[in-house]
Amino acid sequence: MRYSMVLAALVAALPACTFDEGLVIQDMTGTVVVPRAAATRQMPGDEEGATTTDVRLIGPVVLGFYSDVRSDLYSYPHPDVGPAFSSQASGDAYPYGGTTVGDIRHPCVSDLRCRVTSGRFLSYDGILDWFGEKYQTPVLNGAGEEIESGEYIRQTCFERLFYTNDEEIRVVAQDENEDGTIDLSDLQFVENADGDFEAEFKVVQQEFFPGMRLWGWMDSPGTVSGNLNTCDEQNGFVDNQYDDSFAVGVQHANLLNFPNEYIQEGDFVAGEAPEYSAVDDEIRIVLDFEVTQ
Repeated sequence: MRYSMVLAALVAALPACTFDEGLVIQDMTGTVVVPRAAATRQMPGDEEGATTTDVRLIGPVVLGFYSDVRSDLYSYPHPDVGPAFSSQASGDAYPYGGTTVGDIRHPCVSDLRCRVTSGRFLSYDGILDWFGEKYQTPVLNGAGEEIESGEYIRQTCFERLFYTNDEEIRVVAQDENEDGTIDLSDLQFVENADGDFEAEFKVVQQEFFPGMRLWGWMDSPGTVSGNLNTCDEQNGFVDNQYDDSFAVGVQHANLLNFPNEYIQEGDFVAGEAPEYSAVDDEIRIVLDFEVTQ
């Protein structure tokens, strides 16, 4: 016993053995701006010559950190890539990390699979109105009948996913600014003084490399039905119900590594990729380059 106590005291007296790996890892924040033009479109439900400007036309925004961004790879600015190992494959962009502003949500009915982005809708009724009026494609249930009340979607989520509140579903906005009212200011993207839309982003526990650049793009919802190209509708967990069984869809896993495989005409990418000199730089990135081909 005495020997053990003496040994423990000697070990405790030794200086702590530390090694500084030189890694800088912390949360990184900034602002992403989507131009008004990216949220403006003539919708199927608009009168001739009219257009709609709406935050619901802003699909998921994908942001990534890269070593460099070039303008000679594609018809739009794109991160530098490594070698392609076959003629059928693209080169990997090798991102340091990244995030999305808004993600693909499971809205609990198959007809809305890969059509709903979080942080864009104020209410469940607003989802039905958006697709029914603006896209002229009423949302249907598993039996092919039109869903007429947003409460149907809400209760279906509670029943199927065993949720107990809207915060768990994460489809519609909550009172983010705690002013007692749920309105446009509670959405992720809020209209600024210039008429554009901006949102704060946060990348959790990102490793920092001096000189890395922030680049990203917005997945513009499809013009016919609002489908999102960043969504893989064949995957995600299977919502297995007797009247409406389907894979719920999930964001593709390699959006940061192979952006060119998912960017299509009508999407907006960052024309300039801001460079970081310090981990606490408050970067503002603008998605101002429209992809036209």
